[in-house]
Amino acid sequence: MSDQFRFFFMKNILTASLLLLAISSFAQTIPFHHRCAYDHAVEARETDYPGYKAQVNAIFEAARRMADEEGGLRATYTIPVAVHVVWKENEEHLTEERVLEQLAILNEDYQRMNPDTALMRSIFDTIVANPSIEFRLDSIIWVKTTSTFGGGGLFPDINAFDEVKASATGGSDALDPTSYLNIWMTNLGAGGVLGYAYPPDGLSNWPTGSAAPTQAEEGVVIDSRVVGRQGSYNVSGQSLTTQGRTGTHEVGHYLGLRHIWGDGLLSQLGIPDCNADDGLNDTPNAGLPSQFACDTTQNTCDAGQAGDLPDMIENFMDYSDESCQNSFTNGQVGIMQAVLTAERANLANTMPMNTAARPANDMRINAVALQVNTDGTCTNVASSTNLNASASWSTCAGTGFANDVWFSFTATGASINVTFLNVVANNGTATDLNFEVVEGDSQALTSLGCGDASTSTISGLTAGNTYYIRVYSNDADAGNSHNFDICLQEGTISSSYEHTLAENSLNIYPNPSRGIVNVEINTSVEFAGNIVVRNLLGQCITEKLNIDHYSQNLQIDLSAQPLGIYVIEFSVNGQKMVKKIALAK
Repeated sequence: MSDQFRFFFMKNILTASLLLLAISSFAQTIPFHHRCAYDHAVEARETDYPGYKAQVNAIFEAARRMADEEGGLRATYTIPVAVHVVWKENEEHLTEERVLEQLAILNEDYQRMNPDTALMRSIFDTIVANPSIEFRLDSIIWVKTTSTFGGGGLFPDINAFDEVKASATGGSDALDPTSYLNIWMTNLGAGGVLGYAYPPDGLSNWPTGSAAPTQAEEGVVIDSRVVGRQGSYNVSGQSLTTQGRTGTHEVGHYLGLRHIWGDGLLSQLGIPDCNADDGLNDTPNAGLPSQFACDTTQNTCDAGQAGDLPDMIENFMDYSDESCQNSFTNGQVGIMQAVLTAERANLANTMPMNTAARPANDMRINAVALQVNTDGTCTNVASSTNLNASASWSTCAGTGFANDVWFSFTATGASINVTFLNVVANNGTATDLNFEVVEGDSQALTSLGCGDASTSTISGLTAGNTYYIRVYSNDADAGNSHNFDICLQEGTISSSYEHTLAENSLNIYPNPSRGIVNVEINTSVEFAGNIVVRNLLGQCITEKLNIDHYSQNLQIDLSAQPLGIYVIEFSVNGQKMVKKIALAK
């Protein structure tokens, strides 16, 4: 088991030194790109856990032998994927579209359906192969963080990067790593790290007390800036344009592959190291990575010898520009399939709950269109379920992630009433369903309000605009789910409280606040409802606070929140009102 890191560093000429002069004058003419801390990572783990490198090699050799003996072991391997978007700044809050785009790239590259295979040089036609690996997205989990996971320098702190994998350190806890490929997408700082992965582990064969990183750290980490087909990474004034192949490269490491040049010590100094090798006979011997170039003339080892081939810049495990990466070799495919048959066997054999029968509208981009009833009836009703649905984000009540499903509608007026009919619990007896109405796209969704059986009307809509509704079980954290019918009606349905509150009856102070916000509801009208506070992304940051006409003076503590603008959302007597509050010191 070992760490794999991808780096992009500014080009510079190796500094002349007595050591390098003694090694080779050639080194002083090569741009030094230290893009991978593989050797450092292995040595660091070897220091902490003696025998680590031997275990790495043993796993690789076992996979290679199995690949040689068995050949192709199965037609297609299906890997369930859980994506964790851990974000701090808005631009790091990746959309569903970006995440799905990255999964599409993986599926193209690992099933040899990527169009750029046409660019493969004919000299390699006989050695390229189809891995026949499918990646099936199971869950996207968004986590807002205040932590920083990046690092820099020649030898980055591996443990600092791994903090993205735990909620206790501001990240997101992995879903069962024996059944899921967990992929974390976050900002890895300005040190040049594009991504990393731990290859297959062999902890079961290690003596007690020699454990390396836990299973919870298994998976792939990708810098959010290089996710998708049009990524862009800037460091030290230089820019790198990416096409989603960082994900392809790192998943290769996760499935047991090494860099095609073998990570020799001299290659770390920019000197061709032809004695190092990736352990596979069909990848041409290379002494250096390609350093973001597509140089078809590059031949760093054995040039001029009979049968020699140039460096395979088209290989996903090289560091060539992503526009010319397009293939794996037969040997690499054999390694990955052997790993999925042995070290990661459970991964491709387990069908997680969500992939078994996920609702078609499990994501916002697959929202089911609803028709608004404008005649006071529920003539137009849609049947649905949130059984096996995955979570989008925290519930309005702030009690955790909810198994939500999505609907869309075109507003016919200024308000909409949401009614649930024929609700049946799939487990347990509770029949409580909640909903949230949002507008915008997943990069900038704005919540217009939440509701349940007692608060079913959302106002503030614009006729002709499209909105979304996410529906989830009130007791989702207990694993409950429901089958239900949903009906949308124009306007407000009468309730036990028919009185409206005037806008000036709601007062919040001080504004700006240092953290403690006083809420004063000055009215003689009987009322009931709730209050929740949201950030500008529409996410709940407080639990739902139930209120009625006996609780007209309240306090909300926001002192733990970052400075900025927040929205206090009132749902009272079937109407929605919002007040903005600024936190400042």
